[in-house]
Amino acid sequence: PACAILSPKARPPPDTTMTAEREAMRDLVENKGFDASSIQPLEAYVQKQCETDEYDLEANLALLRLYQFFPEKLNSQHIGRILIKALSHLPNTDFLLCTYLIPENLHEEEPVASLSTLAADLETGNFVKFWEDATACEELLRAVPSFHSSVRTFIIHVIQNSYHVISMSEFCRFVNTDEAEAKKLAGAAGWKIDADKIVIPREDDNKGKGSSSAFEAALNEDNMIKALRVTINDA
Repeated sequence: PACAILSPKARPPPDTTMTAEREAMRDLVENKGFDASSIQPLEAYVQKQCETDEYDLEANLALLRLYQFFPEKLNSQHIGRILIKALSHLPNTDFLLCTYLIPENLHEEEPVASLSTLAADLETGNFVKFWEDATACEELLRAVPSFHSSVRTFIIHVIQNSYHVISMSEFCRFVNTDEAEAKKLAGAAGWKIDADKIVIPREDDNKGKGSSSAFEAALNEDNMIKALRVTINDA
């Protein structure tokens, strides 16, 4: 089923830990947030985020704002990387926030156009089409090696809160894996394999799911999330 709507309420609690570099970027944004000299270090920071699990939305938004003030310094490659990182953090609304700061004339150009298509696929639960569209821009997505595993984690969250039973074949299509890998993912999520079907415990049967928001409930399952990430990354 299409399960589109993303809510800001789904945003997890802010990370209270801050690396030295992250803190330095915060200082840079606060003190030189409208200075062209801040563009280069912020671009380097975007690159580092792509290579690691680190993610700093505020710094990335600051860079997009600087591109507005200094359009001659705009770098579409870094815009693409920012959007891929934002898309990796669904169901948060980071991707939408970023697009608000991108000049409208760039929305129909690459890489923004392709990434907006991927965002629409995911936000409407059109997961099979997402993987088809992602294949067409695989070179672009390589900028963030963890992108595919992050998307699978999001898809599994949606399935967790949308299905009680799903066929193995459909689940394989949704997460774009073979059956052996799909069984690992289902097991990591605490689901049961019943012949050619996967049985997903109802929300009432899962501890920690008192929230009225399906996305919030999924995000509150910290142990499940960690298990899924380990399973996906080990694949």
